[in-house]
Amino acid sequence: MSIEFQNISYQYPNSKKGIFDINISIPSGKTTVIIGKTGSGKSTFLKLLDGLFTPSSGKIVTENKIIIQPKTTEKQLINYRKMIGFVFQQPQKQLFAATVLEDVEFALRNFNLPIQKAKETLLALNVAEELWNNSVLDLSIGQKRLVALAGVIAYQPKYLIFDEPTSGLDRENSENIFNFIQDNKNQKTTQIIVTHDLDLFTPIADNIIIFDQGKIIANGNYQDVFYQIINNYDNFPLPTLIKIAKKLGLKTMPKSQDQLIKLMESNE
Repeated sequence: MSIEFQNISYQYPNSKKGIFDINISIPSGKTTVIIGKTGSGKSTFLKLLDGLFTPSSGKIVTENKIIIQPKTTEKQLINYRKMIGFVFQQPQKQLFAATVLEDVEFALRNFNLPIQKAKETLLALNVAEELWNNSVLDLSIGQKRLVALAGVIAYQPKYLIFDEPTSGLDRENSENIFNFIQDNKNQKTTQIIVTHDLDLFTPIADNIIIFDQGKIIANGNYQDVFYQIINNYDNFPLPTLIKIAKKLGLKTMPKSQDQLIKLMESNE
């Protein structure tokens, strides 16, 4: 089930900032990574995708014909939002129950789903059982991120959106989040990830979207997107391996150190 943005624009009140003339499809069963400089439009795009914003013009269409337009009401957005799971960059914004377990159970109760899924999800994300009855306020930033993620995935939304999923996390929690995303990719879960960590996430992307100044300047697979960027834009952020390949004059965009080494050896 894809989500299509058709001629979508969103402009903030009393401002020239926003995103403009966006025409793109988020493919079903794929992992899409969205990158771009700060202020390029990534977060605005996510808020439209999540239904937090409605567009200034254009429409968003899903395969089951849910349509979001400028005059779409909050009531009309209910069914759409049930399909979306959004893990915020700042997890404290979506944690509000008295305990960890109650927080993960909240959406399940709200959607009349079995609450035992909460414990299963916490275990799957390696959240220690001794924390389940603790206040969410007492958790570290990494633990909060995992609990926020558990609260989202417990009700099994069709689309998972991550805003800077590993930002501010230690190595252990970053690995937990990354491994979860990688497992989802293998299971053909539809995922949308906004990140500044190009080295970690772009190599696993099925599709990459690049924003700049409120517009999409590149969209496609790893090879095609970074080939476009290298040939058309100066000083644009690149994954470390691609920077090395560029300096060496290699035309193929390596995704791993092993691939880079083989390219260097074949180029000798």
